[in-house]
Amino acid sequence: MQCDKEADWDAQFLPVWNKVKDLVLVPEPKTIDGITDTLVQHDILSVKDNYEAHQSAKELVFSILGWQTMLYKPQTTSCTTGEFNILDETDKHQGEARLRLSQSSVSGKYDLPSFLLGFGMMLPPPQYCAFDDTDDRQLFNVTKQIVAKELNAHILTKICGVKIQWVDSVSCHLELDRQSGSLPWATENDVTELLREVLLSYRLLFGQSGRSRSLFRKLQPFARIPHEGHDPFLPLICGRKDFNCPITLVEREEYDVAGDFPHLRSRIVRLISYASSKKPRSIRQLWQDKRDSTTWLAFWSVLIFGEVLIVFGSRLN
Repeated sequence: MQCDKEADWDAQFLPVWNKVKDLVLVPEPKTIDGITDTLVQHDILSVKDNYEAHQSAKELVFSILGWQTMLYKPQTTSCTTGEFNILDETDKHQGEARLRLSQSSVSGKYDLPSFLLGFGMMLPPPQYCAFDDTDDRQLFNVTKQIVAKELNAHILTKICGVKIQWVDSVSCHLELDRQSGSLPWATENDVTELLREVLLSYRLLFGQSGRSRSLFRKLQPFARIPHEGHDPFLPLICGRKDFNCPITLVEREEYDVAGDFPHLRSRIVRLISYASSKKPRSIRQLWQDKRDSTTWLAFWSVLIFGEVLIVFGSRLN
C-alpha cells in the first residue's frame, strides 16, 4: 500500500512540482494564471472546462510556489475556493512581510512580483529602507555597524523582553514591526544572498554568544514537531560555538550593516534601535546586561566595594 502511494505521488504530483519550478525560472514575466494555463495545455493538470477545478489548479500552483520559495506557507485548509491565502505565522502581527493574508482569484493575473507585494514585502531588495518616519530613515542611514555582544538573543530576550517565535517562511525572519514598500523581482543572486544573511543572522543572534546558545537549547524549537520534521541544521548553527557551515559565513565582532546584511538591513537596524532603547530595570537585568563592559565592570566594582566597606565599617564599630 505504501509503495502504491509513493508511485501515485511520483506519477501525479512531482511532474507538476517540477514543471512549476521550470516555468518560474524562465526569464520572462510570470503569473499564476499563466503557469496554470501552461500546465493544463501540457496535460500535466486536467480541469475539463470545470471552473472550480481550474480555480483549484491555480491554488495548487500558488501552494507550490510558496513551498518552493519558502516565502510563505499556503493556507491549504481554506474553504473559500479561488482565493489565495497564506498562514498567519506571526500571531496576527502585520509586519512589512505580512500586510494581508488573502488575495482574490483576480490577483492571479498579475506578474509574480506584483502578486507577492499584495501580501507584503516578502523579499526586500539590497539596502531597502522600510521606514517611513523621517527620524527612522535617518537612523537607517547613520547605523553602520553591529556589535555582536550588543545584539544577540540573550540581550533581546532577557533585557529587552523580546519573545522569539520560530517561523518557517524566510520572509518573516527578523520581523519586528509594520512597514511596507515596493519590490523588484529578485535575481538568483539576491535569493542566495538573502539566505546567506539569514544563516549569518542565526550566528549573530545565537551562535556567537554563549548565553544565547544556552537560550536556544532552552527554547526547544521542535518541541511539538514530529521527529521526521526536525531540522538538524538549526541546532548546529544556533547551538554550537564552532560550526562548519557549507556556505561561507564570515563571523565578526563588529558587522558592517550595509555590507553584511544588505537585504535584512532595515530589520537589523530596527532590532538595534529597539535593543538600545531598553535599559536594565532590575539587579538581575543589570547583572545580565554586559553590552557596555566598562560600565558594567565599574558599576559592580563600586557596588561590591561599597558593600565591603559597609561590612568592614560595621565590624569596626
